[in-house]
Amino acid sequence: MCRVLLLNPPPVKGVRYTRESRCQEQESVLGTVKPPLTLAILASILRNRQIDFLLVDANIERLSVSQILQRLSMQSFRPDLIVMATTTPTILSDMVVARALKNVLGAKIVAFGPHVSGAPMATLGEYPWLDAVIVGEPEWPVEQICLASNLDDLKEAPGILLQKELHERGACVPARVQDINLLPYPAWDLLPLEKYTLPFVNEPYLLVETSRGCPPACNFCVVPLTHGRVFRQRDAHDIVDEIQYGYENFGIRYFNLWADTFTMRQRFLLDFSQEMLERSLPVYWFANTRIDTLSSLEVVRQLRASGCWMLSVGIEVADDNIRYGLSKKFTKEHVHKVIGWLRETGIISVSFFILGYLGENVDTMKMTIDFALDVDPDFAAFYPAVPYPGTPFYAEIERRGWLATKDWSRYNYSDYVINNHALTRTTVLQLQKEAYRRFYLRPRVVWRSMRFLRSLDSAKKAARLLYGRVSN
Repeated sequence: MCRVLLLNPPPVKGVRYTRESRCQEQESVLGTVKPPLTLAILASILRNRQIDFLLVDANIERLSVSQILQRLSMQSFRPDLIVMATTTPTILSDMVVARALKNVLGAKIVAFGPHVSGAPMATLGEYPWLDAVIVGEPEWPVEQICLASNLDDLKEAPGILLQKELHERGACVPARVQDINLLPYPAWDLLPLEKYTLPFVNEPYLLVETSRGCPPACNFCVVPLTHGRVFRQRDAHDIVDEIQYGYENFGIRYFNLWADTFTMRQRFLLDFSQEMLERSLPVYWFANTRIDTLSSLEVVRQLRASGCWMLSVGIEVADDNIRYGLSKKFTKEHVHKVIGWLRETGIISVSFFILGYLGENVDTMKMTIDFALDVDPDFAAFYPAVPYPGTPFYAEIERRGWLATKDWSRYNYSDYVINNHALTRTTVLQLQKEAYRRFYLRPRVVWRSMRFLRSLDSAKKAARLLYGRVSN
């Protein structure tokens, strides 16, 4: 068996990024860097298999390549295999790191994440020093690679595309974990948990996975590239066990219930809420969900009673026709209801909006900004539309010849890479600034936001985030 380095690569030009499934944003976007859940699960799998490994989050620790090598040397650890997380906006930087490590260590390099799942052939062609990429979910493919005597033994294996297969193989069948209840708890004990902190409360938090897969499959989203459309729900009792484990063993009070749509199944919500109420754990949880899966005030009250602190929802755009085309077929009236229910029950509401999507113009974007102010969630985020490789959105933009660049580092939430003639990059980014100014520089929003801050450090961090969004 080989020796394995599980690596979250260094920051990109000093900027830390979350590299976790659908989340591939700069720290400044949400004011936090998420703990690397997938790498921590991989660490548990390797530990259970008694495979020699080292887990390094060079991103959160701000380690350079030379510092990574120094750490390996200090621990007398020379890996045969390096497994790296990567994303679209970080792929260029991550592959520079991969090449540097390969040149020094001679290790085989395997990458996983939404970018390589969306464009596996192109990634291998562009970066010949990669030995393989993982398409889909990496848990079982990484285990297979570690246990194989030779990578060549894994030709045609689901979820594993080898560099040697680049010109021989057609499409690679994505790897999927059919029963996610079988996955071990993440090896959080191997990471500096105090460094992953939440804005507002300035406390550490953990991710607890509750499901995978999203049937609606919005055409701009990378979730289908990694987790697919088939919904797989984890057992509610096991989820609460893991929350209790995180609280009792690491002193964590805040938990991000990691799911593409947390409230997809009502029966699960009832079981989960009941389990949380019975244990009376002094913890808070938050999650992402869809507006159209929150059906009543009673459901929201149930979530609040079980410890729900915050819910994030994707509203996307105000124009009904554009929003329906995004697989978000809820009404504006229902949006008002849901945000009202969250406020009534004391759950913090966060809403996400897209600017510059297909069919948009200046008027529709201003309509979205007006709608955000009208609905008035506690917090709002406005993102330029990003056509990530492998998504139907990317395919359509490429078909129309509207891709302004394939400089992947620009595929982030502070840039606009679509040249559709109706909207310029300058216009979209100016409207993004206008959206943040109009939303946050209102006296009642400033006052409301201050009520959520738990410390002076939290207030300073929030002020820096807001300044970055509204300043010229």
